[in-house]
Amino acid sequence: TELIPGKSVEAFRSYLKKRMELIVSSALFRGCFHLKYNGTPNDIGAAGILIGARRDFDEWEKELFSRICLRGREVGIFNSNINPKDFAEMFEMLLKGVETQFFITKDMASTRATYNEMVDFIIK
Repeated sequence: TELIPGKSVEAFRSYLKKRMELIVSSALFRGCFHLKYNGTPNDIGAAGILIGARRDFDEWEKELFSRICLRGREVGIFNSNINPKDFAEMFEMLLKGVETQFFITKDMASTRATYNEMVDFIIK
């Protein structure tokens, strides 16, 4: 099944796995995440760097998820009751919650394996 014309479900699964791998390995993201949750009040402003750096990416990604939802409706994966904008927002929030788990875990290998299995379960 193609969720985006010319792209298979497998491509979307691979995207989700690679996306998390790159975000988790980003020194900027790790540093800003740490400051946001563990920094002093003076450091917390530095976390705004992350927000600015991610704004364009987040908007692009929400548009991607919205297109995937529309395509999923066209091919019968989703019914017409699903709102693409809501789908995109919720999927984005789901992924950001998982990002948090990656940065608080003490067992990165287990968290990564669990995430990859979740992606495989969700994206069939």
